[in-house]
Amino acid sequence: MSNQSRGGRINRINPLVHQIISKALIKNSLEKNRTKIQKVLSQEMTTKNVPKIIFEIDNTINNVFRINDLLEKVNPDE
Repeated sequence: MSNQSRGGRINRINPLVHQIISKALIKNSLEKNRTKIQKVLSQEMTTKNVPKIIFEIDNTINNVFRINDLLEKVNPDE
């Protein structure tokens, strides 16, 4: 396996690892501390009303992997 293909694979895997860890830790932690975060926002913002914050998982990376796989099938030499 060449260094370039190994680096390419690592570059594709790193965001996936980040996403999996984020799903496991970050959303739970954010949800658990939502009221504290909301309070900090209200103290720091100069607006009269602060919108209620909602945390959601960003699935963009799944689309990136799917598009990359499709592009590799269409142009396997690149």
